[in-house]
Amino acid sequence: MRRTLIHTVRVQDWWLSVLNRSPIQIPEPDLRMPLQELERWYGTSHQALATYGDHLTEALLATEVAVFNPWEKRENRWPGWQLLAHLLNHSGHHRAEAGLMLEALGHSPGDLDFIFFLRDAPG
Repeated sequence: MRRTLIHTVRVQDWWLSVLNRSPIQIPEPDLRMPLQELERWYGTSHQALATYGDHLTEALLATEVAVFNPWEKRENRWPGWQLLAHLLNHSGHHRAEAGLMLEALGHSPGDLDFIFFLRDAPG
């Protein structure tokens, strides 16, 4: 489960850097990372995503973004809205996987619906 959570936040940071038009290299993290460190990483990543959302415009969503995908070793181009949709779907997919892992271990992950996240989010 830790590997899934690390992958999710790592890729979220990478796609967000692409959307901000400044792709970054994100080093492979230590898979034994303490949970408190992982929680801080998620907090920082979510704050960066919220900041991106605060400055989002229709023009940014429509503007094509060119990015070199280091895993595929090639450049791709998409409108910003498609990349944002991918970022959100990717995160949701892996959060659901983590929830299933918790359920299999006999622990409910709680409400994962986005609307509950919005309702309970600070600020």
